[in-house]
Amino acid sequence: MRLLCVAALALLLSGCGDTAPEVDAAMVTSAQRRWPATNAQELAAGRQLLTMRCTACHELRGPQRQDEAGWQKYVTLMAPNAKLNDAEKQALLRYLLVGRERLLTPAK
Repeated sequence: MRLLCVAALALLLSGCGDTAPEVDAAMVTSAQRRWPATNAQELAAGRQLLTMRCTACHELRGPQRQDEAGWQKYVTLMAPNAKLNDAEKQALLRYLLVGRERLLTPAK
């Protein structure tokens, strides 16, 4: 029983390092520097796709886990399995890239 509890705790803690940051004004501003028409709703939709659709089959992989090329490749590869349309792919990828920047940039 003790071993089972230790194994369950280890499994629970193994995913604690990843997060999907909430969309805020700074993320929208950052996204708009690259993609001027991006808005908070699009980024929030991308976050929702990550936290709901992607995690239906996978553990949450925080945006900091891949570089830009890696996310582009991964989203392109997984989009058919997740049944993402072009707008959803765009929203997810933009959220991942802006979220990555947010998580890797030290707070000022």
